[in-house]
Amino acid sequence: MNVHIGNLCLGGDHPVAIQSMTRSNTRDVQATASECMGAFDAGARLMRMAVPDNESLQALDRVHRRIRESGYEQPLAADIHFRPELAIGAAKIVEKVRINPGNFFSLPRHKRSLAAGGTASGYLEALREAMAPLVGACLRHGTALRVGVNAGSLPPHIGQAAGHGPEGMVEAALEYLQVFESLGFHQLVLSLKSARVGDNVRASRWLFSGLKGTKRPYPLHIGMTEAGSAMAGRVKSAMALLPLLLQGIGSTLRVSLTEGASEEIAFGESLIRHASQYATPSSQPKGPPLDREGVLRIISEATSVDDLVVDAVCQYVLATDEVFRPCNALHPCKEVVVEGPPPLKSAALELAARIMQAGGIRPYETEFISCPACARVAVDMAELLMQVKEHLSGYPGLRIAVMGCMVNGPGEMADADYGFIVAGKGKLNLYRGRRLLRKNLPADEAISTLQAILA
Repeated sequence: MNVHIGNLCLGGDHPVAIQSMTRSNTRDVQATASECMGAFDAGARLMRMAVPDNESLQALDRVHRRIRESGYEQPLAADIHFRPELAIGAAKIVEKVRINPGNFFSLPRHKRSLAAGGTASGYLEALREAMAPLVGACLRHGTALRVGVNAGSLPPHIGQAAGHGPEGMVEAALEYLQVFESLGFHQLVLSLKSARVGDNVRASRWLFSGLKGTKRPYPLHIGMTEAGSAMAGRVKSAMALLPLLLQGIGSTLRVSLTEGASEEIAFGESLIRHASQYATPSSQPKGPPLDREGVLRIISEATSVDDLVVDAVCQYVLATDEVFRPCNALHPCKEVVVEGPPPLKSAALELAARIMQAGGIRPYETEFISCPACARVAVDMAELLMQVKEHLSGYPGLRIAVMGCMVNGPGEMADADYGFIVAGKGKLNLYRGRRLLRKNLPADEAISTLQAILA
């Protein structure tokens, strides 16, 4: 299947195009170009790069040229926040620009006041004025836009009226569409993301359903923001993405792991492969039945941990999601048991616990929300996450966020009980919910401070 969005074509053997994002500093042209080409060799159909400043924008042009000169034709995307002029510049270089209208521009005081009072017209008119130059650049250069709606950065009038859950996310997406369509621009990819698995699924389903059958069949990008790493990150990603893939929702996909692009791509391929095996056009897919005690026994013949995770979560979704198995609605799942081949026995035990944690059945440890890192991040996120987990894993039901930058961090960790945001090399800001507790603490001191609060 080929996905066409303006001059952007995402082709390949997969029914869903897998993408990833660079971790290297975009200013380092050689490292960024090499990372993109390595990801393309691993199966990525698109690579995205953070462009936080003018120096990164200048480097983006050199990265793009170096990749094309090396014979790679896959599209590149620029990730822009807060800086409309950078988005306009990037639209002249790459095939796609990702923006979040929720942080794309600042409302003048009087329009912010109108929006806060529940009136959308001032906000929408200001947004239209702010988007017009970018839309003009995209139309001139055939550039697509990915419009990212994040639960933590919705327009104020929507947040107040509909909340920051799936209802608010869908309403924001439809308002943004109204703005772009009024400007005559339709080369859009839509993406709705939350740190909560259920909200992620419901938001994409509702938007997909609302657009289906209309003259607005825009492609959807699906992903689970800040999933984490290792098995926990894979389970959370699978729980958020498989319910959508099994319904045929999603034109592009990214698995956001605090690891490397190759790991993200490999796991994304496993998700798509399993979803394709289970979902058939002729009948509803079937999952294992729940017994009378509400126990779901999953049996898998997977030969790798990644495939075990995907196979088990796929069976869990088919057995418990009312979209696929409404008959099981009378028997709520109370426990999950996973049985795999002998070499994967210990992984199967952990996996069952992870599924119950992610599904809200039985939390058994701290839930960590962490970003996958990008060029904006000044630290090794995998190392920082490991350090936080080492000291703060023993609090079942508690949600702790570990975020790499101030761009997405505050909004995307809004649902967490506590959170760390990188404030500079080796320094962290500590939050309780959205409230800043301590600024610019050395990492070990920030972690010990939270330990003392929780003691």
